[in-house]
Amino acid sequence: MDLYSLSRPELEHIIKYEDLQRQLVAYGEMPDNYSAINFMIKAALQMAAEYRLAEFQEVCENAARLPSDSSAEWKLLIEIAAVAIQTADSDELTQAAFSNSLAAGVAGDWPAALWELFVRLADGPRPAWWEKISQEIRKVCLGLEPEALSPYTVFTRLYYTLQAEITKKGHGRLSIAAEGVGNNGQELGVFHWQAGEELIATIREEVIKKWKEVEPCPPNSDITYSEVDSVIDQIENLLPASRENLEKSLTQPKAQVDLVLNAWEHKDFELARRGLRSILVWDPDRARLLTAEKAIGAAPQWLARVRRGAGKDEPFYDYLTSVELAGRTLRNQVGPSKWLDATLEVFKRLRRGTRSVDLMIEYPEIMPDLPWFNEYQSREIISLPHTRSITLERDNARYVPSNITEGVVEGKFGPNQSTTLAEPLDTWMPEARGSSARVFAGNLRSLTKRPLSFAFKIMRPDQLEYALPLFNEEIQILTMLRDLPGITPLVECGFIKIEDGQTLPGDESHASAENLRGGIIHYGVEQVQNFQASMDRQLSVGWLPYLALVRRKQEHNLLRYCDASYTHGWFLSLRDSLVLSLQICDILQFAHDRNIVYRDHKILHYYWDVDAHGVTMIDWNIAKRQPQGLSDAEKQFDLVQFGARALHYIFTGRPAQGSLPLGPNRPEDIEKASTHYPVNWTYDDERLPNQLRTILEQILNQGYTQVRDLRQDLLGIYQQLSGADKN
Repeated sequence: MDLYSLSRPELEHIIKYEDLQRQLVAYGEMPDNYSAINFMIKAALQMAAEYRLAEFQEVCENAARLPSDSSAEWKLLIEIAAVAIQTADSDELTQAAFSNSLAAGVAGDWPAALWELFVRLADGPRPAWWEKISQEIRKVCLGLEPEALSPYTVFTRLYYTLQAEITKKGHGRLSIAAEGVGNNGQELGVFHWQAGEELIATIREEVIKKWKEVEPCPPNSDITYSEVDSVIDQIENLLPASRENLEKSLTQPKAQVDLVLNAWEHKDFELARRGLRSILVWDPDRARLLTAEKAIGAAPQWLARVRRGAGKDEPFYDYLTSVELAGRTLRNQVGPSKWLDATLEVFKRLRRGTRSVDLMIEYPEIMPDLPWFNEYQSREIISLPHTRSITLERDNARYVPSNITEGVVEGKFGPNQSTTLAEPLDTWMPEARGSSARVFAGNLRSLTKRPLSFAFKIMRPDQLEYALPLFNEEIQILTMLRDLPGITPLVECGFIKIEDGQTLPGDESHASAENLRGGIIHYGVEQVQNFQASMDRQLSVGWLPYLALVRRKQEHNLLRYCDASYTHGWFLSLRDSLVLSLQICDILQFAHDRNIVYRDHKILHYYWDVDAHGVTMIDWNIAKRQPQGLSDAEKQFDLVQFGARALHYIFTGRPAQGSLPLGPNRPEDIEKASTHYPVNWTYDDERLPNQLRTILEQILNQGYTQVRDLRQDLLGIYQQLSGADKN
């Protein structure tokens, strides 16, 4: 009894036990096998914990000689220890896995013993010992006959039998065809043979191949045996009496899967994880169980994120997409459940624009998991910079350049000259690049010799033929719109000729042009006709046209205020958004009245002018003049593009689906653009009044021909908001 009570038995104690046991037998005492077994278990657990494998085997050999029903289990532990010894160069994690496996086996928890080895192998190849050890554990744990086959082995053998049968029938079909069987009979034979070939391919790709994959691709990637169920009937048709063996091999694995999915349904994640161990014992080739355990372990964190809602700086649309994607991964890797399927459906429909009130009625059972659902708060916290309250009325610009150049003046540009170039203004984001020109900051001297900073739009030297008509059109339009508030004014135009050996910096770099030097010819704004008349001559001798324009600050580009990815999902107030929209309408109305359509309405072409408290538009080179007058179709198309690429952006934080990309667009791209765009509302758009949503839907589908009609509808909403603010 003193020996049995030792807390840390060693091998010498085992030897002493055997000596005492022999003496007790000599005195005629019956052996206390129960205490002896417990003594061996205690010693084996000690050796396993300390990874003393040789001594562990000796303990197991002694225990196997005791009269008990556990002889086979002790021998299996000896085999596992032998495998561990063979991997003596393994890392600490592998040693820990074997140690835990041996300890679990000693304690009689064979599912845990097999699982420890399974997890350690992870997604690596299964070593040769895995099949032998896993099959032995199946027999010991489940009391199976030695010849009992795993489900995978049963199915693989059936696959090869089926393959041989279909090949045989295929040869028979060819023989029948050669003997001249009628057309109908031959077609029937072809049909059955082709169906068999398709079945073989399906079984190979969806069943056999995926069975041993740790993370099989959907479909048929969860822990169920749906991929097997989907082909059983077809197999039975080709191999009668095969169903019984198939279903028999899967009866117990499926029962264990049902237990896991039941725990999954009740959110008992720990029970579900433990249940995977039982599935593995019945089907040790089911490698996907490893991924399923990780997914079940991640489920509580996913539910916590669902309950928490979008973070403060997280775009709500991105939150919905991310959580839904993670949830669908859980479903693909574990299996379906009512709570998960309902949550995923709610998120999908929120993402597609379903109103929350409708979902609350349809899915009341999951509302406790979405406490934020009833607490939707407006995400309108972005403000346009201002020095007074923002209204529809602009302030007079504090600085309107004039008297920069009079007449035509020749000179030089470069360091220490009156005209200099500086950093690029079109590389702050890839989409800012233009198709016909480069834009750089630069300085000009006024007539009073004061240096002033402007934006220099210089024709691309490799795009002369394409860019020339665009430059001419833009000069004409800017001249016609020069006095219009909201148009970035032309300061002067002219030509530059870069010294030999120097070139403009490339688009892909942010290099400054400050070191460039060469000749320059300045044309005052009153000399536009002379400038255009000399265009061909100057181009032929290497001069590049430029336009000097009032420089806009990149931080005031509307992309930074309206793009949801830039603003982290926050929005301008609806009132400020309406001010921007109405002011753009005023600019467009002025242009349409002068037979000009803007067309290139990407959000990058709009800036907020802090001094004027108004929106401004740049880049009119793809705009189009029709001296004979604009048709309703041309006005309508201009409004559709405005709606898709600007108005939709201002209110929703994104362009309309299918609209032209944000980057450089050529005239032919604009002309081929769609005249109808689908409307896909998201949960963030809940903040928009139905009346405004209707306006956006109409403008995207050719609902407006006149700017004034669009402006009137927007103005009605603005006035309602202004009235509410006063109240």
